[in-house]
Amino acid sequence: MLPRIADDLNLFYDDTKEFLRVDYTFFKKGSLHRWDVPMIFIESENSWESAYEEVLKLCSVNAPLKILIQYGLNDKLRGELEDRETHWDYIFQDYIHEIGLVGYFALLVYVTQDDKSVTFKKMLYNNKGDIIDSGDIIIEIKNSR
Repeated sequence: MLPRIADDLNLFYDDTKEFLRVDYTFFKKGSLHRWDVPMIFIESENSWESAYEEVLKLCSVNAPLKILIQYGLNDKLRGELEDRETHWDYIFQDYIHEIGLVGYFALLVYVTQDDKSVTFKKMLYNNKGDIIDSGDIIIEIKNSR
């Protein structure tokens, strides 16, 4: 699925390597010297308690878009999403104060799945650490028969 998404974005995905120890990276060939330039970094995490480590990693890399896909919506996370303030807002604030943030940061939290769709909660942050979009993403599942 990731190579197809990358292709749709006119980027490419190399699943043979983990670049900078980030789970997934979409690249664009540099127009001057043809180096692979990271455009999207994606991390996935099953444990809410250790997700801050992935946030630290994504804040430390340079790309226009960084995405954290979090599995599992526990009561604490549900409350943070409803309050529109996550515990890593503090990580963003320290990075912004000390060195700044590059690009956008997207949080996608898996909520539910049934035969027809998958639902995620989303929060999109800008480089100032402000939430500029939030809500639900519902992905329809097409029957492959």
